[in-house]
Amino acid sequence: MGKNHIVRYTWNSPVRLLMCISLFSSMVFYAPVSLLVRTRLGITLEQFFILQAILSATIFFFEIPSGFLSDFFGYRQTIILSFLLNFAARILMLLAQDFRMFAAEAVLEGMAAALNSGTISGYVYSISGRDSYNVDMAEINRCSDLGFLVSTLGFSVIYQFLGMRGLLFGTAAAAFAAFFVSCGLQECPVQREQKTDHRSSGRWKDAGKEPGSHPGLADLVCVLGISLASLAFLLVNFFYVTILGELGMDETYMTAVILLYTAVQILIPWIIRKRKQLQKGRSRKHLNDILSSLAAVLVFAVGIAWTENFFVLIPMLLLPAALQLLQIDVETYQNLCIDRKGLSKNRVTVLSGYSMVSNALEIGFLFGSSQIGTLGIRPLFWGLGILVLFAMGIVVLLRRKEIRR
Repeated sequence: MGKNHIVRYTWNSPVRLLMCISLFSSMVFYAPVSLLVRTRLGITLEQFFILQAILSATIFFFEIPSGFLSDFFGYRQTIILSFLLNFAARILMLLAQDFRMFAAEAVLEGMAAALNSGTISGYVYSISGRDSYNVDMAEINRCSDLGFLVSTLGFSVIYQFLGMRGLLFGTAAAAFAAFFVSCGLQECPVQREQKTDHRSSGRWKDAGKEPGSHPGLADLVCVLGISLASLAFLLVNFFYVTILGELGMDETYMTAVILLYTAVQILIPWIIRKRKQLQKGRSRKHLNDILSSLAAVLVFAVGIAWTENFFVLIPMLLLPAALQLLQIDVETYQNLCIDRKGLSKNRVTVLSGYSMVSNALEIGFLFGSSQIGTLGIRPLFWGLGILVLFAMGIVVLLRRKEIRR
């Protein structure tokens, strides 16, 4: 049994602890009535959107500073601080009585999200390395999906017996559990490439510096892939219920759809392991992974845009899993690009930079979608398919250039 196997699968291993953290932090019991939580205390719809804007702006402006903080003070300390701030935000949500307190909660939640952005990815990559990163991240995400399922199923029970306060208290308790478990994380080990032999380290560092390595094209893949996944998730969250309405189904069926596609997402670690077995010994497998994930997203997005009967439920249930798989594949490639450039000491800062550019691209996509959206819901998914085709073309071009090297 190898050392890496022991590190990853003992009961108190960092990956197992992160799985527990992910489980608890995703238990947001008031999520189905997040608007009502605020409007019942006099918050108007306009103020609600202002609060969402405050949250988004906080994440955006704290992205790079949080990356510097994580690289300087360490991944463990940053993760603990992020879940402490998240717990404080849940307490504020529990106690909030007016707009100012809700605004303060949005700022705290945004700071927590910014601190988390890239930090967990960098932490897991430093522990697991290139070969095991995607499987470990998939396991962590699966626990997040399980937490979401628990909170969704528990919502009606808690709301019926304990009301709104019970939902808020349960969420705060879960946030405290996530913070408590995060305190048990161990210090991040020395960066992965520094543990390998000198010859291997030099090869990866020099790869990004070779003439014709086209780091700009690789960076474009890093930001475009995450942007497409985020944009597509927005379409899923906002417009699935509209598609159900077009089919003549009541909006209450949306809960069943969410539970079903979340159950499909739980299979992602198994899918990644099977894919690893099929690609064993092949070169450029990370770009192949991204290409296959983009192809799956393309098929399901076009399926939703093309199908106008009940069979549309099939691609609707499969698209979120394809998006999560794409997200993991792109994050793996992001870390690989950082290794190639010899920037591992600033890993989270670079990941935060990728995230900021992705957010900017996403805003541009959203403005474009607002124009297309006047034509109906289906053209939005056609537009997503066109963007995915564009991204696939870039990946193919990058793959050919790497083959020529």
